[in-house]
Amino acid sequence: IKEKDQTVLVYCWLELYWKDEFLTWNPAEFGGVEKIHVPASRLWKPDILVYNNANMNVKDNELDTFAIVNHRGDVILFRSMITDVTCEFSYRLKDFPFDQQVCFLTFASWSYDGSKIRLVPVNGTDNLELYIPNTEWKLTDFAVKVYEKMYDCCPNAPFIDITYFFALKRSPS
Repeated sequence: IKEKDQTVLVYCWLELYWKDEFLTWNPAEFGGVEKIHVPASRLWKPDILVYNNANMNVKDNELDTFAIVNHRGDVILFRSMITDVTCEFSYRLKDFPFDQQVCFLTFASWSYDGSKIRLVPVNGTDNLELYIPNTEWKLTDFAVKVYEKMYDCCPNAPFIDITYFFALKRSPS
């Protein structure tokens, strides 16, 4: 947590699944090979971004990985991300050092509306499987919500985002 900058450094994993009809083959014609590992940089990928990324430099925040592609064109990509997200800290002197901050992390497509990309949280809910506790701040609440937003530019379909909310309580020392 960088209180002065009002940002939180987040390490997270994105699980992306999609179908690409151009990446299909008959395993019998390729020695029985049913799936391959391909550098993600060589594939089309959905443009899922962290909308409240503090520095908006996506390339610096993504670590390139390999995608798994099966012969039916199903693609699985696990992307690790390191990003600073904006988080407006509310300071109330009467609460210090027992203050609590609520931050959020919003994932959405930059260019595809909900008719083209369906965003769903992993396992349909919040997932803290890989959470690593912090000594100065304690995670007190975590929730996820899917939003549909209509924009004047694109009245035919909503844009979808997934927003993760997390509450942090200062651990006074």
